[in-house]
Amino acid sequence: MSIVAINKSVLFERIIPSQYVPAQQSIATSQKRLSLQDALNNNDMKRAQSAVAEYRTHLHDMIKNLEQNRSMAILTEQPQFDWCWGTGSYMSSCWQWENLMTHAVGFDIFMTTAMSLATKSNFKEASKNFHTAGSYVVAVLEKVLPNWTWRENPSIHMTFDKFWRSKLDFVYAMKDLMTLNFAYAGSGITDKNAIRLLKRVEGQCHKSLAQWINADNAALMNWARCSRALLLARTHTEQDEWGKALGLVNDWEPILNRLISDNHLNIIMETLVTQLNEIVDKRDDWVKTNHHVHFQEVESVPLEDVNEIEEIKNKIESL
Repeated sequence: MSIVAINKSVLFERIIPSQYVPAQQSIATSQKRLSLQDALNNNDMKRAQSAVAEYRTHLHDMIKNLEQNRSMAILTEQPQFDWCWGTGSYMSSCWQWENLMTHAVGFDIFMTTAMSLATKSNFKEASKNFHTAGSYVVAVLEKVLPNWTWRENPSIHMTFDKFWRSKLDFVYAMKDLMTLNFAYAGSGITDKNAIRLLKRVEGQCHKSLAQWINADNAALMNWARCSRALLLARTHTEQDEWGKALGLVNDWEPILNRLISDNHLNIIMETLVTQLNEIVDKRDDWVKTNHHVHFQEVESVPLEDVNEIEEIKNKIESL
């Protein structure tokens, strides 16, 4: 369910005199906003996707008309753009605020849809929806906030540039996670390539956390590190480094168990967890092999930090 909602309807035809914006255009824009509000209230994400795109276009045209008549336009009354994000309600009469929140709800609609698809193991479609969510974020960063030239020092999190940059990095991390899960669910992937993807996920999460800490990027960071550690354990066995392999499994299995039981992103991790449990389940065999053949001391292996991230080739563009 989307965490962004419209608290109060706005009828533009009652606010804007027809000499500045044609009444038919104002009515159509009101209807598009009401359609979006209704879709959100009914948790109809499919309808909300088209509704937000249509309202965004109508709102853009209306703001453009008002800006062209800026020196003459006198509104009948000030609009009250009242929105909800999570448990907080925020209201402003600023048109750029309405523009920002329209993009914010678009982002959240596609993120919500992507998460729902990921829980159903439809990773390919989930990735597409994460990508579209990212397009709304890029539009905020490149078009909405830069055009809000008279904006005072931001005090609400949605008005901070770094808040949205953190969201964009998280989107890139989720797209890489979907790529990994899609590979595991299909023809498979080598540990080397899986670790490469997980390092990129971790790197994007690190960037996201550096700009704005929230439960999502912190949770995904933990999943990426734990998964990478356990996959590294298996690579150590291939190099006859049984002491290191056992050390990694011993250190990270308890963390994996906590993630499975307590981490809120566990609903999209079933495919990945299956792969990780296959590694954990081999520990007893590894112990026997080491005890009878290799005689290596079990050692705790520190997980190296991710200091560099591969360049992103499929960059997300603005709407």
